[in-house]
Amino acid sequence: MLETDAIRPFLDERHVALAARVDAYAGQEIAPRPKAADDDAARREARALVKRLGSDGWFRVIGEQDFRGCCLVREALAAASPLADAVFALQALGTVPILLAGDEAQRARWLKPALDGTAMAAFAMTEPEAGSDVAAIATIAARNGEDGGYRLNGTKTFISNAGLADLYTVFATTDPSQGRKGITCFVIPKDTEGLRFARAQVLSAPHPLGEIEFDDCRVPVEARVGGDGGGFTLGLATLDRLRPTVAAAACGMARRAMDEATAHAVTRRQFGQRLADFQLIKLKLSRMATDLTA
Repeated sequence: MLETDAIRPFLDERHVALAARVDAYAGQEIAPRPKAADDDAARREARALVKRLGSDGWFRVIGEQDFRGCCLVREALAAASPLADAVFALQALGTVPILLAGDEAQRARWLKPALDGTAMAAFAMTEPEAGSDVAAIATIAARNGEDGGYRLNGTKTFISNAGLADLYTVFATTDPSQGRKGITCFVIPKDTEGLRFARAQVLSAPHPLGEIEFDDCRVPVEARVGGDGGGFTLGLATLDRLRPTVAAAACGMARRAMDEATAHAVTRRQFGQRLADFQLIKLKLSRMATDLTA
């Protein structure tokens, strides 16, 4: 159960009510869903989850920029299904830049579909040589003299929802000589010519990851989110707002781990008694509970 007593001073009444609702929802509607056994199954389930979470209204806190609410939703979803949590996180990552700096046309085109779950979002920042070092982004967005738009060339890797997303929030350099000050953000539809899903990247758990490539991908100036050179600040502003939600999701997974450990300890018997009756196991479980509350 999602406990809010320890963080009550940081919550409004609406957050306490939200925590109770999303915890019940995650336990009843998300936890019983079948677990994806492989990447193909995870991709199908991710599409189903984005539609379900959107239609049930759980992305609204993203549109409201209620990041305390996002923390509570992620904690509950992560305890029930890390894949559902990832789906929620990517809807936030893909749309917050538009919320922060998008123009009216971009908001009108993308926000409603993303927040109601009919469009899946992706956040394309990471590259083979640019992970935590965002300033090392090498994907080039060169001005196209014919129509005033841009031509993108480069590769993005370890992109969640790659090959699935309907819109990609992409960070590319419009002026390599300016370093981080030359990075610009774009929102690019999946069917844009020159944007290609290169391959899936399967890691340790079912979670849709992949590599996308831009090969003379032409995008109009209307795809630019904010001005030229504002992408680095916008990307970090997005990540800063959502970093606390990552911690909340980790707490949700830790809570699930503690619940599983406790359930095992009270049912497993060794040497004529339950594991939970051994002093050392009691100590371990109590430390887990204390750490999680902290």
